[in-house]
Amino acid sequence: MTAADSPLLQYRAPGITGVRAALFVLGATALLAGAWARRSVNAFNDDSDAIIVATVRYHITHGHAPPAGLLYVTAGDSVYPSSSGLQGLLAGLAARRWASDYRAMLPRPVSYPDAWYRQAEPLGIAIVALKVASVVATAAVLAMFAFFVAETWSLTGGLLLTGLLATSYWLAWWASNLYWATPLLFLPFVVSWYAARAVRNGHMTMGAFTTCIGGLVFLKALAGYEWLSCILAAASVPIVYYAVRDHRPWRETVRRIGQVAGGGAAAAIAALAVHLTQLASARGSFGAALGAFGGRAGHWLAGASFEPGYPPSGLVSRAFLSQELAALSAFRLPLWLFAMLLPVTATLALYQSSRARTAASRAAWRAAGIALLYSLACSLSWPLLATTHMASHLHLGLIVFFLPSALLLFATPALAIEAHRLDRQPA
Repeated sequence: MTAADSPLLQYRAPGITGVRAALFVLGATALLAGAWARRSVNAFNDDSDAIIVATVRYHITHGHAPPAGLLYVTAGDSVYPSSSGLQGLLAGLAARRWASDYRAMLPRPVSYPDAWYRQAEPLGIAIVALKVASVVATAAVLAMFAFFVAETWSLTGGLLLTGLLATSYWLAWWASNLYWATPLLFLPFVVSWYAARAVRNGHMTMGAFTTCIGGLVFLKALAGYEWLSCILAAASVPIVYYAVRDHRPWRETVRRIGQVAGGGAAAAIAALAVHLTQLASARGSFGAALGAFGGRAGHWLAGASFEPGYPPSGLVSRAFLSQELAALSAFRLPLWLFAMLLPVTATLALYQSSRARTAASRAAWRAAGIALLYSLACSLSWPLLATTHMASHLHLGLIVFFLPSALLLFATPALAIEAHRLDRQPA
């Protein structure tokens, strides 16, 4: 039997057609967006939205043109000499089109939505529409991952994954946020599963895979560099998973991981070149632009930890570990429980691989366990690399654990269902 005849390559969930696939993705998108809707509306007045409004207002009151580029520049030598993000582009474009009296805008609306509409109704409606689009786009990206789980491993598991994602309190908050361009955070990880499967089946080369992921990382970097190490590493999770299932040499796997990471890093550097070019135009020289950007990067990577009054990391504090990652009915998943559940689940998967009856089932269990452990390393890369950013923004810390370890943990029931199915097949 050749590798192409292997049941590991042949398997697809029964009954999946193009129409059913479209209905699944549309239904999952509607479920996720609907479940997040109330939380997303309540998140309208959070700090990131204040940044959007305050930045637009700042530029107008100081005689600047409304921000409408990928990067906008603030005055002075503060630790924020520049800021990249989709909110600068989208809010600036909305301001140019709809806001007739910029000085009337409040830096932070006091209640949603009445105060916003009283102050600048067209601009308020535009930004609400952009936030709704962000929620729907984020839901669609995660619905694509749920469909991959349903199609490849288990339909029941894909539905369970969708339910767990829909009940995540923090995912709703991120999904509505223009500042972090949340759909772009998850897109490289989701697309990498489809692309890795295509590489595995011989329908895509590793060069095309790397180019695809690099393009998505480039888009993310244009919207900001937060959590970049997690995003780069997460794209290799399916490479590790399929390497274990197919018994591929580890040297080849490490080389592929390095290739994907290198392509992503090159894409981030290309985005940085775009931002530095814009900043050099505003500051008068490339050296000044590099110094301003480097100062901010150094501040967030480590520099701020030496500043007076800098907060402790708090990563192991009760407040941080008690934050709720997800909920399903009466079941709650705080971060401390997730931190225990993930390595325990990985260990159980590896143990189960030693008890499986068939080679296919053993490979499936082992791949699930190793991929879970690798995904945790991906999630922890950002707290280790950018300790200052984590310490100053603990409210953003949970997204690190969704990139990608929580997503894979929520998919584990589907992996287990498939491994049991393979175990029932004749040896």
